[in-house]
Amino acid sequence: MGYEFLVCLATNPGKWILYNHLYENIWKDVHVEMHQIIDHKRKIIYAFEELIGKNGISKAEINNLIINRKNVGYLLNLQNADISIQE
Repeated sequence: MGYEFLVCLATNPGKWILYNHLYENIWKDVHVEMHQIIDHKRKIIYAFEELIGKNGISKAEINNLIINRKNVGYLLNLQNADISIQE
């Protein structure tokens, strides 16, 4: 589910992805609690730290890649030109 969460954000960089959209499109067949979504975000941030933190990017910059706003959703803080999705 973490992969689908990241792909959803990456295909909509710079746009808020509402919680309802996540529930309806990623977790439509299962019940997901907010703490589980937060855990997915933490795992993604940790993977980013492992992959790109070695390239001199600060932990603060990495932590700012995925922003969440209470009662709204999540935003991938990147531009289209910064993203390449490979399946």
